Parts: sequence; structure tokens; C-alpha cells
Amino acid sequence: MSAPELSVIAPCYNEELNVAPLVARVLATFDAMEIDAELVLVDDGSRDKTWSQIEEAAARHPRVRGFQHVVNKGIVGGWQTGLSGSRGRLVCLIDSDLQNRPEDIPRLYEAFLHHEPDLVQAVRHPKVNKNRIAFSKGLNVLLNAAFGMHLRDNKSGFILCPREVLA
Repeated sequence: MSAPELSVIAPCYNEELNVAPLVARVLATFDAMEIDAELVLVDDGSRDKTWSQIEEAAARHPRVRGFQHVVNKGIVGGWQTGLSGSRGRLVCLIDSDLQNRPEDIPRLYEAFLHHEPDLVQAVRHPKVNKNRIAFSKGLNVLLNAAFGMHLRDNKSGFILCPREVLA
């Protein structure tokens, strides 16, 4: 079996209700992209039925792979397990709670192919809560100033890059 072009990695913690919609939307996105890709779901010690939902999705869809942490290892632990279990030349990190739109994966992929940067990062769509938007923008300004960055949303974890960059 050849390595896919893209692995989308989604750590999951108590996301039993989001697994099926996430799988459906990511696989539909892969179909629209006409790309050899896989979805890697990592149950990060969930207390609900997340793992059974992942097992069911992996049994039904060959492009879905599941991994399980018996205890919660946090988002970074989920990314590490997902990276270790993935096979793609490129990797994309996405939140399993659907705050990131799987339908935006092609935009990240195209930006990567067109510009060939080390990493492509998505900008989150702000919620209606004006206080949260103001706080987020203020924190973004501080982080940009402190670290000499020029990013619109440096806190977004929705990224795409070569696997060796993430490693």
C-alpha cells in the first residue's frame, strides 16, 4: 500500500457526537479534492463513546484510521500519536469539534502547493461574541509583538505542512 499524499489528524476528547459528521465531511472533502488521503482519529482518553464511534468509522471506511489513548495525554499527545500513526507526505491538523471547517482543507492544500512554505495555517472564523473577538485580537497583537510574528490568527491549530516539519 503506497503512502497517501495527505493525512488529516484529529485528536478527539469526548467527541462521540462529532465523530460521524467529522468523518463524513472530511471524506467528502477528500473526494472533492480527488486526492489519496487518510483521516487519522485519536481518542485521547475520552469518557464517552468516542472510541466506539472511531472504531465504527474505521471499520466502514478504509481511509479512516483510529488510535486510542487509555488516559488523556492532551492535544500535543494526540498530535504526536496521530503523526506516528499517519502515513501521508503532508499532514493537516484539525480540531474534532468542527470549529474548523473540513471543507477548508483544499484551501490549505492549494496554498501549500502554490507557495511551498514550511507551514500553512488557517484563520478561524470569529464567533458573534464581541468580547471574545476583542480579547482574541488583543492577545494576537501581544503574541505577534512578543515573538516578532505577523499572523492574523497565531493561535489557530488548523495547519497543513510536510510531516517532517510537524515532527
